[in-house]
Amino acid sequence: MKLPTCPNTGAFTLIELLVVLVTLGLLASMLLPSRGGSRKHPRIKCVNNQKQIGTAFRVFATDNGDKFPLQATNHPYLYQPSEIGTAPGATPTTTAFAWQVFQAMWNELQSPKVLLCPSDRFRATYNRVTDFAALARAPGLSSTASLGHPGNQNRAISYAPQALAEEINPLAVLNVDRNINFSSASNAPTTTAWPGGSRFVITDEPAANSVRWVMGSGSMLHDSQGNVAFADGSVQQATATTLQTSLVNAGKSYGWGTPSSPGPGAAVFLMP
Repeated sequence: MKLPTCPNTGAFTLIELLVVLVTLGLLASMLLPSRGGSRKHPRIKCVNNQKQIGTAFRVFATDNGDKFPLQATNHPYLYQPSEIGTAPGATPTTTAFAWQVFQAMWNELQSPKVLLCPSDRFRATYNRVTDFAALARAPGLSSTASLGHPGNQNRAISYAPQALAEEINPLAVLNVDRNINFSSASNAPTTTAWPGGSRFVITDEPAANSVRWVMGSGSMLHDSQGNVAFADGSVQQATATTLQTSLVNAGKSYGWGTPSSPGPGAAVFLMP
C-alpha cells in the first residue's frame, strides 16, 4: 500500500515557523539584557557610591549631635566661624570646599574611591586616590594617593555636596553628580558644568527649574541624566525634570530664604 505524500515538503509548516520565531525571540531576550546590563553598570555603581556617601553622612550625624559636617559644632576639621579647628587643614565651614566636607568624614567613608563616579572618564586617572592620610585626624603622611594632596582634592571627586542639607529635612538634596548648571534643554549638550571650587546657589523656584544635567566639554557623566541623593539616605536616578522637581519640593517644604540669606530649602552645592 502506498502512503500519501505531503505536498510542498520543501516549505515550512505554520507550526515550524512559529517554533523558529519563538526560538529566535528567546535567544534575543537572553542576549539583550546582558548587553544592556553592561551599559547600565557604571550608572548602578554610581548609585551605590551615592548610597555609601549618604550612609556616611548619617553615621557622621549620629556621632555629631544629629548634624552633617557643615552644620556640626566643635568639630576639629570643619568648624563654625565662632570656633577654632584643631586638625591639620582645619577650615571654617563658610569657606569649605567639596573635598574638605568628604575629608571630614574620612572615618565614615573609609576610602575616597567611593567619591569618584565610574562614568566620570574626565577624572578617571584619579582612581589612584586611595586614602585620607594626613588630614582630618587621619593617620599617615599625605602622598599622591591621598585625597588631601594638592594634586588631588576636588579633582578626585565626582559629586557635589549640598551645604544646607540637614538630617532633619529629609527632602533636602544631599549630593548630586557634578555635571549641573543653569541651562535650557537645547543648550544642555554644549554647556559645561558649573566651575569647580565654587558654590552653585539656588534660592528660588525659577532658578531651580533652570538647572539641568549638562554635557559640555569635561562634564558628561550619564548623558542627559544623573543621580540625586537625599538627606534621608535615598538615591534616585534622575532626568532633568526630576532634578528640578526635587529642588522645588525642598524649597517649598522648608523655605527658600533670600539670595543673601538662603533658607533651609534652598540649595548651595559645593562644586568639586
